[in-house]
Amino acid sequence: MLPSIADNSGTLLPTLTQAVNEHAQVHPGRCAIEDEYRSLTWSDLLAESLAMTRFLQERKVKRLGVSAGNEAGHLVALIAAAAAEIPAVPVAPEWPAQDIGRRFQASGVDYVLCSPGDEDRMRSVTQVPVHAVSRTGEANSAHNHTAAALEMLPAGRLDALHVIASTGGTSGKLKFAHLTHGNTVSRFIAQVAEFGLRRRGRFLCTTPLFHGAGRSFSLSHLYLGGTVLLREHFDLQTWLREVRGCTATFVVPTMASRIVDAATERVDDSLVIIISGAKLDPGVAQRWVARVGGRMFNYYGSVEAGAMAVATAQEMLESADRDRVGMAAFGVHFQLLDAQAGAPGAPGSQALVSGPGVAVAIETEGSGVIACTDINPGDLLTRDASGYLQYKGRADDVLITGGVNVYPALVEDEFRQCEGVSEVALLGLPSAQWGHELVLAVMPRDTHQFDEAALRAFAKDRLARYAQPKRYRIMREFPLTSAGKIDRRALIAMFGEGGT
Repeated sequence: MLPSIADNSGTLLPTLTQAVNEHAQVHPGRCAIEDEYRSLTWSDLLAESLAMTRFLQERKVKRLGVSAGNEAGHLVALIAAAAAEIPAVPVAPEWPAQDIGRRFQASGVDYVLCSPGDEDRMRSVTQVPVHAVSRTGEANSAHNHTAAALEMLPAGRLDALHVIASTGGTSGKLKFAHLTHGNTVSRFIAQVAEFGLRRRGRFLCTTPLFHGAGRSFSLSHLYLGGTVLLREHFDLQTWLREVRGCTATFVVPTMASRIVDAATERVDDSLVIIISGAKLDPGVAQRWVARVGGRMFNYYGSVEAGAMAVATAQEMLESADRDRVGMAAFGVHFQLLDAQAGAPGAPGSQALVSGPGVAVAIETEGSGVIACTDINPGDLLTRDASGYLQYKGRADDVLITGGVNVYPALVEDEFRQCEGVSEVALLGLPSAQWGHELVLAVMPRDTHQFDEAALRAFAKDRLARYAQPKRYRIMREFPLTSAGKIDRRALIAMFGEGGT
């Protein structure tokens, strides 16, 4: 396990802001960020980040709320927060305003940056000042682009808090991971080691910047002097076109499944494709290798810890175990707890994860901040003799039906092997008779048609009787969360209301 990176002077590794300074001096006119509104050169990025740093310092901001989409101003805010040595609290701008306000209040935000046009909505749910991020670059429209004329950002401190990242859902107690500037840089180093990210590469980001992976991979490419191409939303045809000019991209499994079905040409063999956010089905990985190509990685991680385990496509496909998620990522240590520490009958053990990218503290609404040196992601894992980890589901993701525990991840894995299935989700609807009535939502691949009798026959052949769904729903598409995962709450509400 690597030691934590906490050298205040930045002599062990450059800070994020020192890296921005360096790249702006070396290639000031090269493109750093391109979003749907404008393009920023490295000198533009430096000047805007410096202007934002001064803006925050003059107002004595202590915690900065960021409710902006996939736009350059969002990344400028994160760089400026590192330079000003204050934490940013990113949220998804599409969340309900009341939910955003609650998160800002719970995390102690005292100033908010938002997308232009969203100021009034933000002011309606928070009592702190609100300011819109720039989409025009007026702060530096007349500055000199020559390296000699550039003024540098403060270095920032690696032990200063950089991001307070929301890890909770939209109900129950909110939870936040406290990440230092050193945590941020440590995750960059792990990404270079695991994925071979290129210096001055081009990264296509179509997942939300507020979420851990989109934010971290975008910043790591800036750290390496690359270019970040930001898109507000994932559009399949646009992605297929734009990814051909890039060296790396990140997608979640639901996006990967759609890409595999639509791809007609293979991508460049050197393109790095990182897939995370939920468990990747080996069948999708197999079709990706056959139809899409590139250097595909399955990335098992969390907001609290960053990358925890990584597997190449080949490592996934060479194993007969469909649950393989890879080996512990660079610098990460897993301590598997006794299997009996999980729920009775649970297929695996919970684990403690430690490493230089792991959050230094966890803050829970109403319970305060607890410092930590390791985290328990709440997953059930096993590890084979070769050191590969297998993901068996969430420790708290269990449905009790007829008095028997059913783990959705195991049932879903079986159905993903059914011919013509693109994606599935097993839900438990409240039932007076069963406790939970098992309902399986199934999205066919392409136009493949299913009938319920065929699905029931497949379940009877592959699953114990108690784990077989009582009902099936065919989906044209799944509702997704802002992080690109299947929105199970929305599905439960939909089926509870009698939707199809």
